[in-house]
Amino acid sequence: MNIEEQRIALNQKGYNEKRAGNYESSIDCYLNAIQLDPHHGMAYYNLGKVLFVAQGDKAYYYSMLFYLRGLHLFILSSANGPESKLLEDTAAKMIGSKKLADLKKKNHSHVPFLLIQGNIMHHFGRSYAASAPPKSDLHNHVKEAVKECGQDYDDNMHFYRQGLAGQINEYIRDTEGYREKIDIVYQNIAVGVLLKLIQWGINDNPMLIYPDDYLNRAPQ
Repeated sequence: MNIEEQRIALNQKGYNEKRAGNYESSIDCYLNAIQLDPHHGMAYYNLGKVLFVAQGDKAYYYSMLFYLRGLHLFILSSANGPESKLLEDTAAKMIGSKKLADLKKKNHSHVPFLLIQGNIMHHFGRSYAASAPPKSDLHNHVKEAVKECGQDYDDNMHFYRQGLAGQINEYIRDTEGYREKIDIVYQNIAVGVLLKLIQWGINDNPMLIYPDDYLNRAPQ
């Protein structure tokens, strides 16, 4: 097999191992895929999800770190891709042209390509919120916000974790229509954090841009 075929096979095996509950094996598969191709964003994204489910030592920390690495690649790909103008227009419709222009001026011209990554931002926001100490301001804020959306915080986090592990439940089915509202709670948390964390515009191996201690020393 060539490198691309090996990467695809490792990602598929990582997914299958996660679904089977073999989290350490799944983690190894995604790490090996990243070693083969350090610029393939989906391996980082998938690894962030399985790390969240695994709940090992510093699981939330490393989950955030791999989401950040993957997000960096998705942003660069969107900014340099053929549909960059269309994607920027989408971001402008989401938050308004003036607000988007202000964010670009304050941060970087690539900000629109962060804002359109709602799914990965939602997952990052989950890890960030889950890492907050019980009864902290952030924990209390998220707990109340999720309740206002129509679900108990602990129940919702349990369903979310089941979904990452590949189990279908009422949150994944979204029969009550609260999933999108809850996801937005976490997306909004993530935006403020990620605007400070992302190293805008650097085109390099994200493992080098964001070393293992990055979240400890990055602006908070």
